[in-house]
Amino acid sequence: MTGKFGEIIREARNQENQNALKPESQHASKPEEASSLEGDPYVNLSIKVRLSRRSHWVAEAKRRRTSITADIIEALTKKYGEPG
Repeated sequence: MTGKFGEIIREARNQENQNALKPESQHASKPEEASSLEGDPYVNLSIKVRLSRRSHWVAEAKRRRTSITADIIEALTKKYGEPG
């Protein structure tokens, strides 16, 4: 893969492949998997952002070995708290 983010994407894919080889018990837990939310279905949350911002945010998340989803959940939980 070539281009501005090719090396970042390649590194992220290598990390994903290494995680796939680990036993399930060794995977990092996701913030959205809190025990108080068990049985609560997942839904999509769609927002419109500029492509340049999305590209930047995705690249930064990959560099920091996190995901945009995890970061959005963290930010919204910090601002609004948990349900109930």
